[in-house]
Order: sequence, then C-alpha cells, then structure tokens
Amino acid sequence: MNEGHSSLLTLELLKRNGMDTDRTRDLCIFTTHTPVAAAFDKFSYADVQKLLGEEFPPENIKKYAGVDNLNATYLALNLSKYVNGVTNAHMEYSRRLFPGYHLRGITNGVHPL
Repeated sequence: MNEGHSSLLTLELLKRNGMDTDRTRDLCIFTTHTPVAAAFDKFSYADVQKLLGEEFPPENIKKYAGVDNLNATYLALNLSKYVNGVTNAHMEYSRRLFPGYHLRGITNGVHPL
C-alpha cells in the first residue's frame, strides 16, 4: 500500500482470511510517503458504517484504526508486516511520528545524471 489511502483493502483481506490478523499482515506491505498529519486520511465511524455496513462493525475496526475515527494510516501500519519510508531520513522522521512501529528505509528511486 502506498500511503494509507488504500488501507481499506486490509479489511477485505481480514475477511478473506477468517479475521486472522497474522495471515493478513503476511500479505501487506505499507509505504508512508508524506510524514505530515494532513496526509493521514481519517473518517468518522458513522461514515465508515454507512459505506461498509454491518459487515465490518466499528468495534472490530477500532483495534486497528483508532478509537475516535478510522485513521487509514494506522489501519495500514497495524495490518502490515513490512513498513517503510522512502528514504533513511524519511524513515527516521516517520519513526518519531509513529513510535512503537518498526519502519525501514528504502531508496525510492535512483536517477542517473
């Protein structure tokens, strides 16, 4: 997943894997690109329930995505086995934003001169 925008896919993977968190994590890699709060999508659980219905009760989602709102970044962080930033400096900054999560640094791209 690139940023938290696509993190709702983890809910479908949870469902397909019998709500097995470990099996779901084994399938997910998360890359965070934009280390500012404005980039972390948040949705009210009332809106989430309108869209997802009873299939994913908010009580089941809150343990992965946050108590007050569904935070797409935390949903991705909590349901991914591998998490990275796009540079080592970005990784270090993101580790301060998300203490307790193991983020790795990768090179986003190499461009020849």
